[in-house]
Amino acid sequence: MFSRIYGLLAGVVPEELRERVLTRLQTEPIADADPLGLAARATALIAESERSTDTRPLLDALVLVEAALRVVPSGHPDRHLHAGLGCDISKALYVRTNAVTHLNEAIRYVREVLREIPRTHVSYAGYLTVLGSLLRSRFQATNDMSALEESLKTCRDAVAMTRPDDAERAERINILARVLKFMYIRTDERSYNDERLALLRESVSVSPPGHPNRATSVAALGEALAEMAEATGDVDRLDEALEYLREAAEADSLHVSQLGTFLRVRYDLTRDLHALEESIETLRIAIAANRPDHGAPHVHLDQLAASLQALYERTEDLGVLEESIRISRQVLMMTPPRLLNRPRYLSTLARRLQQLYLRTRDVRVLNEAIESVQEAIETGTEPIAYAHRLAILGSLYRLRYLHTKDESELVKAVEVLRESVAAIPADHPTRQECIGELGLTLQGLSMVRSDTELLKEARDYSQEIADSTMVPLDMRVRSSMHLASISERLEDGEAALAAIERAVELAEVLTLDGVTEADRAHRLGELADLPGQAASAALLAGQPSRAVELLERTRGVLAADTLNQRSGEVERLRTAAPGWAADLAKVRTRLSSPTLARAAYRDLGVLLERIRGVPGFEDFQRPPRIEQLSRLAGSGPVVLISAGLFRSDALILTGRENDNGGDPVELVPLPELDRVEAARQAERLARAGRAALRDLSPEMHRVEVRDEVVDVLAWLWEVAAAPVLDHLGFTEAPAEGQEWPRLWWCPAHVLSFLPFHAAGRYQPAAPVVSAAPADRDQESPGPSAPPALSVLSVLDRVVSSYTTTVGALAQRERPRHSIPATLIVPVPDTPGAPLPGVVTETQALLRMVPDARPLLRPSRADVLEALPGYQIAHFACHGHADRTDPARSHLILTDHADAPLTLDDISHLNLSADLAYLSACSTGVAPVRLSDQFLHFTGAFQLAGYRHVIGTLWSVDDQVAAELATDFYDRLTGGGTFPPRTELSACALHDSIRALRARYPDNPALWAAHTHTGA
Repeated sequence: MFSRIYGLLAGVVPEELRERVLTRLQTEPIADADPLGLAARATALIAESERSTDTRPLLDALVLVEAALRVVPSGHPDRHLHAGLGCDISKALYVRTNAVTHLNEAIRYVREVLREIPRTHVSYAGYLTVLGSLLRSRFQATNDMSALEESLKTCRDAVAMTRPDDAERAERINILARVLKFMYIRTDERSYNDERLALLRESVSVSPPGHPNRATSVAALGEALAEMAEATGDVDRLDEALEYLREAAEADSLHVSQLGTFLRVRYDLTRDLHALEESIETLRIAIAANRPDHGAPHVHLDQLAASLQALYERTEDLGVLEESIRISRQVLMMTPPRLLNRPRYLSTLARRLQQLYLRTRDVRVLNEAIESVQEAIETGTEPIAYAHRLAILGSLYRLRYLHTKDESELVKAVEVLRESVAAIPADHPTRQECIGELGLTLQGLSMVRSDTELLKEARDYSQEIADSTMVPLDMRVRSSMHLASISERLEDGEAALAAIERAVELAEVLTLDGVTEADRAHRLGELADLPGQAASAALLAGQPSRAVELLERTRGVLAADTLNQRSGEVERLRTAAPGWAADLAKVRTRLSSPTLARAAYRDLGVLLERIRGVPGFEDFQRPPRIEQLSRLAGSGPVVLISAGLFRSDALILTGRENDNGGDPVELVPLPELDRVEAARQAERLARAGRAALRDLSPEMHRVEVRDEVVDVLAWLWEVAAAPVLDHLGFTEAPAEGQEWPRLWWCPAHVLSFLPFHAAGRYQPAAPVVSAAPADRDQESPGPSAPPALSVLSVLDRVVSSYTTTVGALAQRERPRHSIPATLIVPVPDTPGAPLPGVVTETQALLRMVPDARPLLRPSRADVLEALPGYQIAHFACHGHADRTDPARSHLILTDHADAPLTLDDISHLNLSADLAYLSACSTGVAPVRLSDQFLHFTGAFQLAGYRHVIGTLWSVDDQVAAELATDFYDRLTGGGTFPPRTELSACALHDSIRALRARYPDNPALWAAHTHTGA
């Protein structure tokens, strides 16, 4: 028996030697001077070593081999066989111990083999391949470039000596391809990658299905194709690679980890969350199935940590990030100090720790990140990786400055970032990442020192990235935003506006690259600051109307796309120019392909210009202009509120030209409205809303809840609501009998979570006069007389509504139904969280709307089938708003565990309906990063075609919700004396909230959550 430890020396040991050894093992005794006997005893020890982890049998076997070599002189026909056995044993020792001395011994032995046999020997090419593989291992262990160069020459020679029909050719090609990969990584010479790919395609061609090397060959080709696809962004090539990798993984579990790794690459290129989830599942399988011949387990663990990091960046699930970091630390504990990949493991750990610090602000985490990347810089030598590690260190120093306010940290950051930029070639495609970090840090140092020259230098770096076609599109968008920010600091409004408009144009292309709507939403979430920054830049340039247009263009992007597809414009085009309509449909199909999206976007621009040349189609699918938006404010002012980096403002459309040069936008600066503080206040409100549900009695948390909400509402009144109302002249409550003024709030970003309709200064301890009931005989129920409070609240001055965008108000122009049919969707008996108020609410609604149809035990299918037949839909159930992933938000019906009614289900309906009343919790809540995309149920029902939507900003109490709904429909129907007049929805809700406030004056968490959205 002759050992083939871990597959080394396969096929190079003549069969006759094995038979001779087996025969010799059966002969006793074996003399110390008998070379064959010594080899036989060594072979027996090797067999023993394979049954344990003890290296002593291998060391003893190596002593026997050395004894045999002392007996067998150079030139003896058996000497190369004994040296080959020594190589086999030394390699096995290296695999077990990672001791480079054993690797060097293996190389020494195989060199001796090659000296002992002629080039014409049948095993010469095989031994060359072994030497090349061992030299590559030495490069990986010691970073010795000369070893890699010799490995390349040796492996090329071995392949050149191997006939095309030789069974070993495929394996030797695969080993050469691995060496070429390392040469490409070290030199960035594309020719190495091209040679590698050509060789691997040959390897697959000579390894048909059933060939013993087939799995290895297709895995190697799949890996090469995937790496090239990753570098070029070619998703079609990546999908080809994944097919090869799936074949390899099915044939041999050795290749499962490769499949998991490149599924993550597919996610990186397409943002397809399913690919990332499959990557994680596949890598966990690979780790569970790991065998010694699969290689070091830390390699698979490292890939799993990378996929978990990507999932954290998508979901912001802190537990996922913490698992990624735990695995990264485990990888480092398993990694020898001199291993080639160790510096990379250190720098990736530093990146993950940086993300953890940004979530926890734990300076110990930040310091560990700095120590990790410093070790990576000290031990790694690859020039490009070195530059990027310096960039990581610079960004970490900048963060430590923000924690300590020690200017020296910022100075160190600039120093290492300058070194980083200097260390990377000017034409290298990843140089811009280092430049971007330097520009950001210079911007920070310029603020500390009030140094405009540093700021101008930062501007130049941002400009370079924004103009570069060598960097990813998302980096260009962010750099354009940085450029706009710097221009604002330099008070150059025109430059700021030009930069932000470029960012908007690039972002529109970028957000077309998503595979699914969820993927597009993720990309939009990464640009959450764009709308506010766009408005700020336009205002600095003195163009309020342009600020409104940009807000409209950058908010509600997904909704706008859906509405464009539903608009009558497309139908008119099919009639007027059917050929162009067909071309438009084809281009839009291409937009859903990540590889075709950017070219399709350019073709779309050309096609739209042609269509706009047709009379009557001049504005076909253009972003709305200010004149069009202004006309939608005819029923009352529309107040857009934006909080940017440097300023906050209310932009008011009144439907009339103002005195500011005819500009239809009235500007109200809001200097006290800070976006960071707004986010804090929104979170306070959400916490208080949840706490308010615990109890309505004076005990427990009532006082602190009351104080929290009262404080938030007072803050919102002072910094935003009061200045707007005062500017508009809404300074007091209407006199009895007067019509109440209407106003639409359109807040941007995190401001959309705040209840502008309820903002005010309240004195909860003061006596409150209950609101009088509405006169049921009047045409309109109208709000009741104001309570005996000061009018320092929005509720006491105007009737408020919300709108997702100004353009959404066009729904008021859709035809109304004369007698709306009503559907009730009640779920009172959710397991573990019953809602007894739903029964009361449903019974009251049936009394006032006797022909309403309640769905008994409603399922998702029941609801979706029924909704198109009704103009009013009343939901009384639990709702789940996922604050990280809107795709998981759903209304809780009877089958929610198996078939949840999701946002996607609702928003893709195309109805012409009147009213959706969502008597459920948090139906207006979305992830903060997606607040401008309205991925919540209130926005979904408006997008589905409902003219009016009643929703909630936080969790609501079951009984109080029933009271409010009962009062609302009582006012809407005149106590059941006429069908629901949905056009009165805003006034009815306003009046019902005021009545509820009169009942619970000291707990606004109970009555301030409900909102009216729509016309």
